[in-house]
Amino acid sequence: GKQKYFNGDEYQGEWAEDLRCGEGTITYTKGAVTHSRSSKETTCVEATNYVEHLHVSVKYVGQWKGDQRCGDGACDYENGDHYQGSWHNDVREGKGDQTCGGTNDHHTGDWSADLRNGSGSGKYGNGDAYEGDWKDDARSGKGRCVYANGDVFTRVQKILLTTEISNRK
Repeated sequence: GKQKYFNGDEYQGEWAEDLRCGEGTITYTKGAVTHSRSSKETTCVEATNYVEHLHVSVKYVGQWKGDQRCGDGACDYENGDHYQGSWHNDVREGKGDQTCGGTNDHHTGDWSADLRNGSGSGKYGNGDAYEGDWKDDARSGKGRCVYANGDVFTRVQKILLTTEISNRK
């Protein structure tokens, strides 16, 4: 079916018990955050939808459950960022890869509550690389950073140590 909302948003696709479910396309008016939330349990299905996320228009292709992104999916953001991976309750959750369009930074690893949490690795547009632990979108705990200039640093808990320490006199 087709639904046009009072604010100009438009959805065309399949429905189940008044929830978007199955295949469909939704186009949002810029600035209008109207993506509905529902705890209704339905089967995850493949779909292509345009959704509003963090006030930035995006295109999402993937699985839906109860009118929320779930399972595997890919999301292209208006700023050029791209995320491919697991979703749960409409946020990034589980394993995933994100590339930032403006900087060409790339992160592969664990996500929780829409943030980098757990283990992961990052390669940055400036040539730096990091592999280790993340908490709430920041490097935390153990990790190793190799900078573009060749410097290598190892983090043990919250103490930053250089791997070159053995060469000191």
